[in-house]
Amino acid sequence: MINFLQNLPNENGFFLSVLDSGVTVDKNIGAENLAVIMEQPAGRSLTEIFTGNPVTDKVLVNNIVGPINEILGSMMENRLMHGRINPGNIFLDPVTEKVILGDCLAEPCGYSQPVVYEPLERAICHPLAKGEGNSSADFYALGVLILFLTTGKPPLNGMAATEITERLFDVGSYGLLTQGHKLPTFVAELLKGLLADRADRRWGYMQVDSWLRKKLSPTPPSLTREAMRGFTFGEKEYFSTRHLAHVFARDIASVRSSLKPADLSRWVKHSVLKPELAERFDSLPVGRRSDTAMLEDDDIARIITLLDPSGPIRSGGFALDIYGFGPFLAYGYAKGARDFIQVIGNIFTGGLLQFWLDAMETAPGHEDERYQDLPWQPRKMLSLIRKSALGFGMERVLYEMNPSLPCQSPLLGSQYVDDLAGLLQVLDKVPREKHEGTDPVDRHIAGFIAAKIDLREEIILKKLAEFPEVAQNPQIVMLALVLAAQTSAKTRVLKGLSSWIAERLMVPLQSIKSHHIRDEVIKSIRKAAREGSLQEIYKVTSNGTYLKRDNFGFKEAARYYRQLAEKIHFMSRNDNNEKLAYEYGLRYAMITSYLIAAVTFIYLLTRI
Repeated sequence: MINFLQNLPNENGFFLSVLDSGVTVDKNIGAENLAVIMEQPAGRSLTEIFTGNPVTDKVLVNNIVGPINEILGSMMENRLMHGRINPGNIFLDPVTEKVILGDCLAEPCGYSQPVVYEPLERAICHPLAKGEGNSSADFYALGVLILFLTTGKPPLNGMAATEITERLFDVGSYGLLTQGHKLPTFVAELLKGLLADRADRRWGYMQVDSWLRKKLSPTPPSLTREAMRGFTFGEKEYFSTRHLAHVFARDIASVRSSLKPADLSRWVKHSVLKPELAERFDSLPVGRRSDTAMLEDDDIARIITLLDPSGPIRSGGFALDIYGFGPFLAYGYAKGARDFIQVIGNIFTGGLLQFWLDAMETAPGHEDERYQDLPWQPRKMLSLIRKSALGFGMERVLYEMNPSLPCQSPLLGSQYVDDLAGLLQVLDKVPREKHEGTDPVDRHIAGFIAAKIDLREEIILKKLAEFPEVAQNPQIVMLALVLAAQTSAKTRVLKGLSSWIAERLMVPLQSIKSHHIRDEVIKSIRKAAREGSLQEIYKVTSNGTYLKRDNFGFKEAARYYRQLAEKIHFMSRNDNNEKLAYEYGLRYAMITSYLIAAVTFIYLLTRI
């Protein structure tokens, strides 16, 4: 988005251009942060200008709808979403009377967007998990904006967010928002298209452009009642599967204790007239249990998914758009909110995400393919979560889902590090006194590196395959990861980091039994560290020759030790000692006799 707003031509000044961006340093605390410098909007917000003062048709069409439609069209082409189309964030230049679209960079997409400006599929999501994969929501917000400008009244003013969503389910967006307003026919036609409750039927850039040129007829509003007879839950009747899914998600406890899946299946089949959906309910494991059995949370999540496959994923009390997983998980790590992290992990490992994807493929509106452009692959994420080695797990998923997120490792202090070169440079400059007992790679750094180099499998040093306890040692794996980062970043000499890693390698090197071989290896590693060569440290460490020598020497020493032990054991017995004494005595006597005989013989020869 920063690149888009910095490079898109803006001669007409319809949006706030990015003038510059980069990392700033707070000198008081030494913290680094990403900063973006944008133009300051001229004039006042549309809220200030048009509250109680409806816009004229000419200004609405020429100065507001036309320019905003062009900007949103450009964003859609670049697969971007604004997320904050509302009158408080749009300005009108008093001199040129040009509209200026406000900021969309300072928060996760749609985080502060008022509920009334969000379509239902986003309004029911957690504010952090609305995602940025539904650009049609910008056009829905444009529709609500047009309604405000036409009437001069804030839509549904004073109504609580929960009441707004309930009413939207009951009467639909167009019906609720336009209730009590007499609108010009041409505006009503536009709003019927923009305020469609189904994303696949909602108007976008092409339809609004055609409407501006008066060449398009409106789409009839979606029907809010899809069932001939309502389904009773909590003493209230519900006439749409979508509304029922929302109610179930808000009251899991009641669903767990009172919902009978067989009743729900019959209602879907005979009242909603969707026998194929009823079959899917019956195929769930819960559908084959007795009606008196308590429903489990996973069962409820699947039931909700089948009722509203085009809506968000509901689990653990949260409603999450699939594009919102990244910001939601990032917040969990930033704030230490374990429940945020856990719910993402459970959605993957419990199979709910794949179940949702399968259900969504058969849902109406799938043809819009909104979920085909995910920046991450669901199956890949599941595979990464299931691995516990360095470079995998939830930390790896965090950086896969948030490619532009700076590394969150506490080892980096307040440094803003968003690429491998910067990571290595910061680690290389960490003061030596902070090395004590600490590896330079924690799970955050490992996940960050692995995501940047797209590591798919756990690191296992093939040259050390005969010695799995060494090949899978965390310090050895750490060295391989850092070397891969250095190779990718094309950073040459890293003396500080090399020294740190060499120091930590002393731990696995203690497994070498021969102090001569150990000293030889340590000497080679320290020499490479002084030169700042991670490559040479890796070459020495991954060379299995020294381990083979050590292993062979140890086996020989063990064999010799056993021989000595057997001798000691043999000689420690009294009967063996007497036998040995007798045998050695005989030998000694025999040798002595031969010596005396030899001396006597020589003496006699000399006398003759």
